[in-house]
Amino acid sequence: MQAPLSELQTNVDGVHGRMDDSLREHERERVVRALRECRGKLGGADGAAARLGLKRTTLQSKLDNLGIKPADYRS
Repeated sequence: MQAPLSELQTNVDGVHGRMDDSLREHERERVVRALRECRGKLGGADGAAARLGLKRTTLQSKLDNLGIKPADYRS
């Protein structure tokens, strides 16, 4: 006797959703920390992009995606 496939499948959508949220929040915290340390400066040798090991344009895309405004971290 075989079990129906529907009984063998688990609900992984909830788990993946929580993992995605957790990874996104971790990335957001990492980017914000770098922006604070660089006082909102994105480019250059002492900018947040270099600190994160990213191109400035890649960091800008991440900022847009995460809804982060670098001006909020300038002092």
